[in-house]
Amino acid sequence: MTKSTASPTVAPPFHHRAFFLQSLGAIHVIAFWSYYVQFPGLLSSSGIEPVQRTFHYTVPWLYQRLIASGTIDEDALCELFALTGMGIGALIATGVCEHGLSLGIIAAIYSVLVRTGGVFYHFQWDTLLLETTAIACLTYAPWTRLRSSLEELSSPIAPMPLRFLLFKLMYMSGVVKLQARCPTWENLTALEYHFATQCLPGPLAWYAHQLPPILLRLGVALTLWIEIPAAVLLLLPLKRMRRFSVILQVALQVMIICTGNYNFFNLLTIALCIPVWEGNTETDIPLRPALQSAILSVFTIASASSMFRIERARQDQRWNIVLFRDSNWLQPQLVLPHIPYCTIFLLLGGFTVSFLRSKSVTRVLHAIVCMLVIGMMAVPFSQISPNSYSYFYSTFGSFVTKHARPYLLVNGYGLFRRMTGVGQVPYGARPGWAGLSPSIVERPEIALEGVYISTDETTESWEELTVFRWKPGKVSDMPWQVAPHQPGLDWQMWFAALGNIDHNPWLVSFLQELIDGCRPVLDLVGAEYPGKKLKKVRAKLYYIDFTRMNTTWARTIPGAEILSDKASVFPSIVWARKRRREYLRPVCEAELSGYLSSQGYSLFCKNTTNPCDHIKTPRFWCIAAHVIRASTVYLLFPLGVVLAFLIRLTPQRKVPLAWTTRKISKSKKD
Repeated sequence: MTKSTASPTVAPPFHHRAFFLQSLGAIHVIAFWSYYVQFPGLLSSSGIEPVQRTFHYTVPWLYQRLIASGTIDEDALCELFALTGMGIGALIATGVCEHGLSLGIIAAIYSVLVRTGGVFYHFQWDTLLLETTAIACLTYAPWTRLRSSLEELSSPIAPMPLRFLLFKLMYMSGVVKLQARCPTWENLTALEYHFATQCLPGPLAWYAHQLPPILLRLGVALTLWIEIPAAVLLLLPLKRMRRFSVILQVALQVMIICTGNYNFFNLLTIALCIPVWEGNTETDIPLRPALQSAILSVFTIASASSMFRIERARQDQRWNIVLFRDSNWLQPQLVLPHIPYCTIFLLLGGFTVSFLRSKSVTRVLHAIVCMLVIGMMAVPFSQISPNSYSYFYSTFGSFVTKHARPYLLVNGYGLFRRMTGVGQVPYGARPGWAGLSPSIVERPEIALEGVYISTDETTESWEELTVFRWKPGKVSDMPWQVAPHQPGLDWQMWFAALGNIDHNPWLVSFLQELIDGCRPVLDLVGAEYPGKKLKKVRAKLYYIDFTRMNTTWARTIPGAEILSDKASVFPSIVWARKRRREYLRPVCEAELSGYLSSQGYSLFCKNTTNPCDHIKTPRFWCIAAHVIRASTVYLLFPLGVVLAFLIRLTPQRKVPLAWTTRKISKSKKD
């Protein structure tokens, strides 16, 4: 009898680079799809903010070559760009083509769409996607093979620019919250307002709003600690400490996803954690895991204790967590000026490692490119450290600002700098939790009303127009989950409520389209067709807040609407609102048209969403575009791409260990 000599098997290695690039491709599919399905109502010639108003000066070179020459019109070009971006993103997401050129193409396309998107684009997540894609194109994507798993990294410091980008995003987001001197961040009460006042609350926001103040303040403290001290760990050449920070960053993003709708922003932040999680024996310091854990424990305790302290309030003897404002972590003049020197240290260290261990000119050139990219990314730190004027910022920074900023390739970040919707405490009100002022939420929200044309001209009956899919409207509607889709109109209504009608001419354009009954705009907002025409419209401003469970801390908030105990878990009334003032007086179609003409708008509604109706639309793609829009109104196409992406992540067939060993031995001999 012969003994079996079957070789043991091992799973194929997990490629972090392929996982990141495919994730980035899937996010691009979502971004282009979200743009495409909204384009007719938002940005087309029949939309609210036509791209024709900005195309000629935002991308003049493209306008002269294609639009002015009569080759294609703006509507058809933007839709063609969106479809092309979806197609290339799908190829990247499914692992068919991860080439650096494909990333460069979709970055250029998305840059054009963002720059011509007016007020509905140019958000921080748009610029973050552009910056991430450009960095991945230059330093992380393969250039000699179509798939990253078939090509080695050009140099061991290839992941460093993406790691530095994640550090910049988190660190700047944390620092600006404290630099703004917003009382809600300084008193750690921001979350007592945030869930109800964010642009588009998520389905769990109402329940998070009911948590005890001590838990919400602990959540603010954790957020600041994760975004400032823990972000520094992302740059360390110690794998265990980096991964600890990654776990914290991912946990923070998951909590944000559960309570709010921030399109693909959180998914992109999580994707940036993949290169940080990746280990590298050439750049990581081989420190024993036990010693790394000890250093990490000391760092965590020291940084947290220097930022916060827990004390019992004198007024009500309740425990509270307090920000220690004299902490070095919270002093920009002590921390931020060192960022350029830390950047230079990273550049020199990474270049030295790559130079000493490289055997080709290609790796050295790649290391130089990585150095330049990291140096460019460090320039926006001057925004949060205006007093740290240095040669680094004055010379190199001015060059980057002049040549890279116009293309949105180098950006600063900082969400939620100041909390909105903070109400005024009435005179004589009792103190809130732990002796601080009660957290009165007054979120401004616009409600549209209209009068329909009827045979009876003697009376006018105003009706509230329920024309928005996602933003808060009816008091009985629980918030929806809409992310990763970005409903541009609903988002922009939140910003409009913070200002006035004079600063938002696009809102007047939207009202004009409603009166005209423009089909693309009505399809965008999901409005029903009542069969009658609007005669007049007006807008009123309300202050709204989530209703509250019957708790001791909720009862101390003046003006809060307390639910009965039976209605607390599944509330029939979700929002409490009170009228504040008139946002826009009653206006008719003639008044709206006159105002828009003075603002440079020339609206012409085609009452169609068929791209084949464009005069200059090429026939070879217009029918396909119409079919795609009809089948991807909401989820069909992106879900298909995500499914294909998940299939790519399923465990592959295991390969024999002996075969793997032979292949490794052969490569070493070569």
